[in-house]
Amino acid sequence: MFQLDLWTGLRRGELLALSWDNIDLDNRYLKVCQTLVHTSCGDRIVQTTKSRRDRLIPLHSNAIAILNQIRSQDVSNGFLFVSPITHTVISLRRYNRLYRAFYEQQKTKYPDLQYLTPHKLRHSYATYLIQCGADIETLRALLGHVDITTTQRYVHSNFNQMCKAVNNLKFE
Repeated sequence: MFQLDLWTGLRRGELLALSWDNIDLDNRYLKVCQTLVHTSCGDRIVQTTKSRRDRLIPLHSNAIAILNQIRSQDVSNGFLFVSPITHTVISLRRYNRLYRAFYEQQKTKYPDLQYLTPHKLRHSYATYLIQCGADIETLRALLGHVDITTTQRYVHSNFNQMCKAVNNLKFE
């Protein structure tokens, strides 16, 4: 679940609301058109996104491999991430607990590992896309931002990227 989140840059609610109807493995994309939201009556899926616009996310081969693995173990009611007991969509609270447990497990292997919030997976997706040559407008569309200034907050340059930019500078 967390690997797919990293390879798609989805918001937590978008990831949890993802159903097989939203995925086209043959054409290598997924459609983001619904999200899981927390309400006073509990979590529920709404048929829209935060930006109120559907979007298509092209899938990297690693994301396809993850989806094929999930598909091979699927016993759900159509959603990708469901509780093994109730076969209902994993709640936002449960997602956070699973993420924390995943982090703690990784921390035993890598004691110096700093905690990153689940939302930082989305930031990592954005930062690495920019480092791999994506432009800011493409990134805005992939992340589903209405305003590009929101996207700019997701982009984090690192020193190596700055060195590469300076070394490629030419005045001709």
